[in-house]
Amino acid sequence: MPLDRDTAVRMLVSGRSSLLGYIYSIVRDWQMADDVFQELSILLLRKCDAIRDAAAFGSWVRSAARLEAMNILRKRSRRPTPLGDAIQNLLDAAWDASDAETPDQLDSLRACMKELTERARHILHLRYSEDIKGEALAEVLRQPPNTVYVALSRIHKRLAACIERRAEEQRRAETSGQSPFGREDAR
Repeated sequence: MPLDRDTAVRMLVSGRSSLLGYIYSIVRDWQMADDVFQELSILLLRKCDAIRDAAAFGSWVRSAARLEAMNILRKRSRRPTPLGDAIQNLLDAAWDASDAETPDQLDSLRACMKELTERARHILHLRYSEDIKGEALAEVLRQPPNTVYVALSRIHKRLAACIERRAEEQRRAETSGQSPFGREDAR
């Protein structure tokens, strides 16, 4: 069943940042990348019924973005991307592989975040949501910078170990046909 318009728009908006990065890799200009994204949005609204399902969305939208980027480069008499077709195809393959992994990894990250202490979540919030770095983060936390760096390192290691553990559990469950995370995370 083709992708409905609301789902297509939600998927496009939720993947805006990574798609802009992809477009930028082709046009090498942020304003032009934004223009391509706008044109792509219009195209998606007109042709979303051509996308067979949510699983095909990523490759369809990147292919359309690539074509639209090349069209805009031609219209604006800009030299095409220095990336050759072979490299661009490799990039596309990497994006496809990344699309396949991302939802499970994000689910695992969310679950692993819940396992952290309140203080650890607070440190991560300040660092990544508030974008407070280095000395400024140490000042906010009223801790020596080295203490904050060590805490962040330990938090990252805990999250990485948790995500890896969940991935392993999921691989085992897939081979046995059971849900790896119980009812809460079952799809």
